[in-house]
Amino acid sequence: MNLYKKLQEYAKTEYYPMHMPGHKRNKEWFMDNPYALDITEIDGFDNLHDAEEILKEAMEETAELFQTKQSFFLVNGSTCGILAGISAMTNRGDKVAIARNSHQAVYHAIYQRQLKPVYLYPSMLQYGIAGQITVDSVTQTLEDNPDITLVVLTSPTYEGIVSDIKKIAEVTHRYGAVLLVDEAHGAHLLFQGGNEKSALEGGADVVIQSTHKTLPAFTQTALLHRNSDLVSEKAIKYFLKIYETSSPSYLLMASLVKCMDFLRLEREEKFKLYLEHLDYVYEKLAQLKNLTLWNPEHKDASKLVIASNHKDITGKMLYEELRTKYLIQPEMASKDYVLCMTSVCDTKEGFDRLIKAILSIEEDIENGRFFENINQTFIEIEFFESELNQLQEPMRSYETYELDGCKEEVVPLMKSEGRVVLDYVYLYPPGIPLLVPGEIIDRPMIEKLLLFKQAELSVNGLLEEEGDFITVKAGEKHV
Repeated sequence: MNLYKKLQEYAKTEYYPMHMPGHKRNKEWFMDNPYALDITEIDGFDNLHDAEEILKEAMEETAELFQTKQSFFLVNGSTCGILAGISAMTNRGDKVAIARNSHQAVYHAIYQRQLKPVYLYPSMLQYGIAGQITVDSVTQTLEDNPDITLVVLTSPTYEGIVSDIKKIAEVTHRYGAVLLVDEAHGAHLLFQGGNEKSALEGGADVVIQSTHKTLPAFTQTALLHRNSDLVSEKAIKYFLKIYETSSPSYLLMASLVKCMDFLRLEREEKFKLYLEHLDYVYEKLAQLKNLTLWNPEHKDASKLVIASNHKDITGKMLYEELRTKYLIQPEMASKDYVLCMTSVCDTKEGFDRLIKAILSIEEDIENGRFFENINQTFIEIEFFESELNQLQEPMRSYETYELDGCKEEVVPLMKSEGRVVLDYVYLYPPGIPLLVPGEIIDRPMIEKLLLFKQAELSVNGLLEEEGDFITVKAGEKHV
């Protein structure tokens, strides 16, 4: 079966999308015949990389809407915005502070610009979920490394944890550095209201947002906001020409414009209703026993993290139960929880289906029915101590760019302790590296990777032809 036919068939099913993109396949957002709208840079339709007319006007209106100095349309996702932003804000070889739980695009920018990273580690929360990057940790890092020129953070995280960007921006600027925030999961925050604020309000110098994740826009659409004069407009434009396609899709750009029109004209009414729906979900699922609708301090309420409190139930099991029995497609599963992504385009019917499904699963767990048709290999997973979920400071033998052209070998993961890894190893989603090329593999990391494999999570960067293998630098082992 080809992809197009498979998509057509899937669109006819009753699966409800508790995942991105934020338009939720809602018919309200359908365009006319897309082929009729798919053009190139013909007369009257401007040029994204040298915008002077309709696209220039659209991006200026977007900047006004987001209350920032300048906004740029991105059609290569937040990835190209991160690459361009970091490149524009650094010189080759600079020292930078980055959150260890950064997206892989941040690491790719470090490689491309030959930057020297100093890692900021998030606090660790329940269920092994990464918490905030604290103001104290940023302050201490900048105090210890006065030559740092750039700080890069992810806020909100995949699970919705929002750091105190206002205070972090103040500290960053006090030490003479600039701040880039990967707000890919927070394009809605400025309009949602509440305690968790957008990095634009917090004073970050550059903010990158994936409109497609939480707003009604096509996949790959995103925005880069230049939010202060500490960052060069010329440099941003230069690096966007490098990292963003020279043939931008007018369908994607039209989707961005349509999304901006929605925010401009309908946001108050739609977000009010959306927040009422979210409050209703949290109210109805407040008394769970075997499960928990996780909602700690500093979390964006739009991310519904449904966690297991039962020793024999994993996130993967919850994911499969929601998908197969209740026809609800979650965003992702981790070891102990499943993530459902919501947006302003979700319907009351969709939220009701989720509530009914979770309450039914809770009841089935309580009376034992949940386990009747469950694959027993899930139940046999040992629950490791919580510290194995925490991100540990890796020993680094090389910077990533220093490994170009080195000889490599493939070894069993179980026998890789002390070896220098050559590939990024990360959970997908969300694509956060657990191992970065140049780091030394230790025993706790091996155990963590095996745990994720046992839980049937997607671990990229391992070779699996005849078991679990990993690519390392040949002829070098650290004891």
